[in-house]
Parts: sequence; C-alpha cells; structure tokens
Amino acid sequence: GLRMVQEGRTLTGREAAQQLSAGAADAIYLAARIAVSRFLRRGREPLPLILDDPFANADDQRLLAGVRLLLDAIAPQQQVLLRACQHSRYEWLRRELGHPEALVTLSVDDEDVRRAAD
Repeated sequence: GLRMVQEGRTLTGREAAQQLSAGAADAIYLAARIAVSRFLRRGREPLPLILDDPFANADDQRLLAGVRLLLDAIAPQQQVLLRACQHSRYEWLRRELGHPEALVTLSVDDEDVRRAAD
C-alpha cells in the first residue's frame, strides 16, 4: 500500500491517497511498478513491463515526461507495453516526442474481438 510522510506525520493507505491528486498517485504507482520490475529482473532476462493506462489522470506535461522516461530509461532494457483508451492523446504525444517511431500503436478492431470471443 501507499505510505508517505507529510509534515512529519506518516500517512498510509486511503489517507495517503487522499492527500494526492490522481495524477500524482498514478506517478507514484508507476514508479513502484518500475522498481518492482527492476527488482524481479535481477540477473535474469527482463520481462515486458505491461502498464494499463498509467497516464489516464496525467496532464499533458506529465504524460510527455512519463513517456519520455519510459522510452529513455526503461525501454532500452526491456519491452514496455502501454494500454490506453485515449488514442488522440497518444497521437499528440507521438508528434511531441521528436522521435515518433519510438511509439508503436497496435490496434484491435471489432473483428479481432469477435474472433477472440469465439
């Protein structure tokens, strides 16, 4: 669970989460996932880091900074997969990154979903 110290007082769980914006909490949870991924990798082949919309609550600056972090610091050592429902934001992001080829979009159409359900 989340634990933080604010003004000398230790906050845990729900109380800690209530002190943060949704975007800040998402950033902390992303950092924790990256740390766990690195811990589990010690001396082994890295597993893909699969993230389900980790920037859903992020403003544009946090989205750009977070994806740059993933591309520059994480992706060179392990595959990073992002699931996201805000396709227009990721198209904007692709233009802002400066190297759009680093962000590959995989699409699933309705026919793919029907075949998977059968």
